[in-house]
Amino acid sequence: AKECGAMTSAALRDDDWAVRAAALHLLAQRRRPGDAALVEPLLEDKKARVQILAAATYLRLVGGAKAQRGRAGKK
Repeated sequence: AKECGAMTSAALRDDDWAVRAAALHLLAQRRRPGDAALVEPLLEDKKARVQILAAATYLRLVGGAKAQRGRAGKK
């Protein structure tokens, strides 16, 4: 698991924008709210597509965490 996290972190810093975008997609699929901190720097990426994907990923991670807490309280 640590190797996967290290590889994802490295991919988020890759020179190729498509690699950064793929890493963001992976984080969005994992839906771990703690990963939001990894996404934040990419909100100001030099490539607009990566910025948009980073924003969508961030909202999915943070918004998903809030939604989960809300559902837990309604049981």
